[in-house]
Amino acid sequence: MSTFFIYSGMSLDLGSLKAFGAAGVVYFLIRIAGKYAGAYAGCALTGSACKVKSLLGLALIPQAGVAIGLAFLAQRILPPDMGDMLLTIILASSVLYELAGPGAAKCALVLSGEIPSPHRKE
Repeated sequence: MSTFFIYSGMSLDLGSLKAFGAAGVVYFLIRIAGKYAGAYAGCALTGSACKVKSLLGLALIPQAGVAIGLAFLAQRILPPDMGDMLLTIILASSVLYELAGPGAAKCALVLSGEIPSPHRKE
């Protein structure tokens, strides 16, 4: 598992982020919106509590391992320039998800009442 993420980090081309920046930002935002929408729809279909329905998407933000694996596969299949662009966008956004994700997941757990708020005295 460590080797996979080390190799992924070594493949990230920081120089090309400027060229693909706008596409990366769009991907970053659409992926978060998709997780929210999918989690909300799934919870609605199963009759989950309103609190779960509204917070599950927030807790799913840091999940990015499958996207990285698929990006490496796509890089091998697509033309070199397109494959490199896709890999750079996925890897860079995955770094952002992994930086913001744990805080978002903790926020979802605090807001749902599953863990106590660090600022609330009980």
